[in-house]
Amino acid sequence: GFFYRITCMDWTLDGNNCEDIAALTQDGRLTTVDCYAPWCGPCGALMPRLEAVSIEYADVNIVKINADNNQAFMKEHDVRSIPTLLFYKSGEVVHTMHGVPNEKRICDKIEELRRA
Repeated sequence: GFFYRITCMDWTLDGNNCEDIAALTQDGRLTTVDCYAPWCGPCGALMPRLEAVSIEYADVNIVKINADNNQAFMKEHDVRSIPTLLFYKSGEVVHTMHGVPNEKRICDKIEELRRA
């Protein structure tokens, strides 16, 4: 598949990928989209935390989107600072998290959204 456990660093949404992310977020699984940039220090600090979360929650999709290459997506989702995590359920953004939350905060939110 196109999506790895955590998708590649320089993923750019073109027409096809936009459909992929729509399909990915439409399925029943919880999807976390990490809006990042390669030059962003805090984004780098968040990466190992997301990797740990992806191991603990194998059923949650985690996707990285390069903010610089996807301005339209950032504008559409009102992402003004990075890193920002967007949590999708059934195609809808159900929660937004800014900055570099610790693993527990991310895991707690996943647990809460799963139950919702």
